[in-house]
Amino acid sequence: MNRPKRGAATTSTIDKSAKSAKTKKPYTKPTKSEGKKGQAGKADNSLGVKTTSPDGPYWPLSKSKRISITEFKNKKFVSIREFYSDKESGEMKPGKKGIMLNLDDWKILCSAFKEVNDSLKEEEKSEEEDEEEEEETKEEEEEEDDD
Repeated sequence: MNRPKRGAATTSTIDKSAKSAKTKKPYTKPTKSEGKKGQAGKADNSLGVKTTSPDGPYWPLSKSKRISITEFKNKKFVSIREFYSDKESGEMKPGKKGIMLNLDDWKILCSAFKEVNDSLKEEEKSEEEDEEEEEETKEEEEEEDDD
């Protein structure tokens, strides 16, 4: 009995692979407007806008991050948390990553916003100035090299 060697391609396997190559579509990376599964998605203009769910109101920060008001042991909290999509139900569920602030901590955080934003603006401004100085220094060095 003449059997082909193990791993050797037979005409039947070649024919099958040629057929499957013709029927398979090449992978194309989804565009920014498409979701992970290649479905067209709409631009999410609702970030930061109050939304309601059966669990109560929330404000989306991104596709997977939310600010929400929650109650635990008859006390109110502000929760900033990452969510994930449940594989079985497709429902968005809270993940482990996040923070739950009591109302006193939330008020302190809110009062610090202006100061934090001002500090960030100052840092951005100084970084831009540093970049401009570096560019000027490079230009001066290039001019000296040309001479």
